[in-house]
Amino acid sequence: MDTDTAPSAHRSTRRRRIIVGTAIAGATALIVGVGVNVAAFAATTLFSADFESGSTSDWSKSGGTWSIVTDGSNVFQQADASSENARQMAGDSGWTDYSLQARVKPLSFGSGGVVGIDARVQSATKFYRLALTSGQVQLQAVNGSSITVLGSTAQTVSTGTWYTLRVDVTGSTITGYVNGSQVGSGSNSVYGSGRIGLQTLYASARFDDVLVSSDATAPTPSATSSATSSATSSATATPTATNPPTTTTGLVGWATQNGGTTGGGSASTTTVSSSSALSSAVSGTSSAVVQV
Repeated sequence: MDTDTAPSAHRSTRRRRIIVGTAIAGATALIVGVGVNVAAFAATTLFSADFESGSTSDWSKSGGTWSIVTDGSNVFQQADASSENARQMAGDSGWTDYSLQARVKPLSFGSGGVVGIDARVQSATKFYRLALTSGQVQLQAVNGSSITVLGSTAQTVSTGTWYTLRVDVTGSTITGYVNGSQVGSGSNSVYGSGRIGLQTLYASARFDDVLVSSDATAPTPSATSSATSSATSSATATPTATNPPTTTTGLVGWATQNGGTTGGGSASTTTVSSSSALSSAVSGTSSAVVQV
């Protein structure tokens, strides 16, 4: 009996260790997988300009008086507030989904003056624009003299103050931000791709730290999480086998006339005087001393 029980318990212990070890190894592999997915979805820089080199060779001008000046560091300035439409454009006309960000410092606003950044620029008169005015921020779809406002918010815009503007274009969704806060969003599918631009309209301004990055979508790790839970819950310990209690059978004692009883352990003594009583007394499964 002891010989059979020990190997069974040993095998059960080994099974538990193997199951738990497999679950831990599986969970570790899945966690590493999440890290790989996050890295794969990192945004890519398509274009950047801080103007420290003093060169503007990557830009093409349309109107205005533009130059590199110093404002703590080198910045790109448009100084002619009387210019009806001053623009600088850069980048690739094939860019589709991307985020454009730049620091903008209005210097002066004329009547109806606008300072802004442009995304998906098709030409000098066709683009999406995030526009600062003296009292409002507007997200616009510009097509020549026709302007469709996709979103707007009232905001005091002070001259001599730097603002961080950002426009995200993803499919037909256009979203604008000022200093990290969303100021407008809308749907428009007129322009599917295009370059970037810096712009003033009857205003003067400075621009710096232009950054264009590809659209980045965060991964959803739900599938990995489910698999981890499944692997962990499967590591259930196997119950250790136990042996059933044994039943004592056969002769365990005897009695003689005037000689008392021998054996029987702690079993009680039953006295019988007939064959039927004897048959009943010995028919049970527990030990007993029967005296005739």
